Amino acid sequence: MKKIVITTCLGLILMANTAKANPAVEFPKLKAGQWEITTNMPGMPQPTRAQFCIDEATQQRMFDQSRQGMTGCEAPQYKQEGKSYIVNTKCNFSGQASTTKAKITFLNETTYTNEVDIQSAHGPMNMKSQGKYVGNCPAGMKPGDMRLVGMENVPGLNGMQFNMSDFAKQMGKDVGKIPAMPSVPAGN
Repeated sequence: MKKIVITTCLGLILMANTAKANPAVEFPKLKAGQWEITTNMPGMPQPTRAQFCIDEATQQRMFDQSRQGMTGCEAPQYKQEGKSYIVNTKCNFSGQASTTKAKITFLNETTYTNEVDIQSAHGPMNMKSQGKYVGNCPAGMKPGDMRLVGMENVPGLNGMQFNMSDFAKQMGKDVGKIPAMPSVPAGN
C-alpha cells in the first residue's frame, strides 16, 4: 500500500516535471482550491483517492522544484499533442533501471487525466488517474497539503496528510531514497 501512496505522489511530481521539461511550453494553470485525485491500478481492489489543496504559488513551487531535476533520472523527453502532454523519462535508482511514459491531458482548468506506464526489472506498472476541482480547501488543509481518503480498510493510510511541496523537495534531493511517509505502518 505504501507503494500506491508513493506512486500517487510521484505521479503528481511527474506532472510538475513534465511542465518544465521544455521551458518554452507551460502547462495550463489549474484552479486554486481542493482537488480530488482518483487513481486506478491493476490488481488493486479499489481506486485510491487523495485530496490535494493547491494555489498558484504551490503549482509554481512544484514546477520550479522540478526544473532542478531528480537525482537518478535523465532529462525527460517532452512532446505536446493538443491538450495532452507526453513525457518519457529514464531513471536509475540504486542500480534499478526504469522507463516511464506519462500522458497528462488537461480538459480544462478543473479537470485533467493522467496515464502512467512504468517499465522496470520489477515488471510493468500502469496507473490511470483523474483530477477534478471540488471547491475551496477545507479547514485544516493549506496549499500543498495532500490527504488520503476512502481507504477505511487500510490501517494507517485513511486520513493520512502530508505536504507535497515538502515531499517534492525531499524527492529532488535523492529519489533513490524514498522519504518516509508519515503514519504508514511498516509493510503497507
